[in-house]
Amino acid sequence: MDQLSNAALRGEELVRVLVVDDHSLISETLRHVLTEEEGFHVDLAITAKDALKQITDNDKYGVVLLDYDMPDSKGLSLLEKLIAANQGGVALFTGVAGYPIIQKALEMGASGYVPKTTSLRNLKNIIRIIASGETYIPFEFVQKVNSFGKTPFDLKPRELLILNLLGEGLQNKEIGASLDLEETIVKMCVRSICVKLSVRNRTQAVIAGRKSGLL
Repeated sequence: MDQLSNAALRGEELVRVLVVDDHSLISETLRHVLTEEEGFHVDLAITAKDALKQITDNDKYGVVLLDYDMPDSKGLSLLEKLIAANQGGVALFTGVAGYPIIQKALEMGASGYVPKTTSLRNLKNIIRIIASGETYIPFEFVQKVNSFGKTPFDLKPRELLILNLLGEGLQNKEIGASLDLEETIVKMCVRSICVKLSVRNRTQAVIAGRKSGLL
C-alpha cells in the first residue's frame, strides 16, 4: 500500500511535493529523505516541460521546490508559469541566485526562498510551513536585505537585479524576457551599470559586482 493510501486510512493530510531540479543526485536524495518519513509524497521533474506536465497530470502540489538554474528555462519565467499552473506554493530552491533575484521572485508571488545549504532536518519543517500557506524566508536573507538600504554605487533596484542576472550568465534578450522588459531597455541599464561601476563591459561589471558583495 502506498503513502497516499496509508495517509488516507489514518485520516492524515499528505504533503505532496514536486522537486524541479535537473541535478538527479540532489532530487533523488530529497525524495529518499522526505519519503523516509511518513507524511510526504515526492515527485521529481528534471525539465520545465516535465514540471508543468506533472502539475497538469497530478493536480496542485502543496509545495513546489524550483531550482532557479534549469537547462530549458532561464531566469524567472519558469517561476511565473509554475505559480500560475500550481496556483501558488512555489519556492525557489537554489544556491546560485543573488538576493535581488530572490526579492523579485517574492514580488512575483513565490512562497519563499530555500537555500540548498539548508539541512535536511530543517527542510522538512520548511516544506510544512510553505504547505500551510506561509512564506518562508531565511533570517540571514532578511538581514542582508535590511543592511543594504541605499545600494552601493547608487545602482537602481532594476539595475541591481539586472546585474545579478548578468552574473547568472543571461544575455540581454533573456534578461528582457525574464523581467518583461524590452531588450533596448536592458541594454541601456547595462550601460548605466558599467558607468556606475567604472568598468568597460558586462564581464567586468560582474567581476566588480562580486568583489563588492552585490552578487
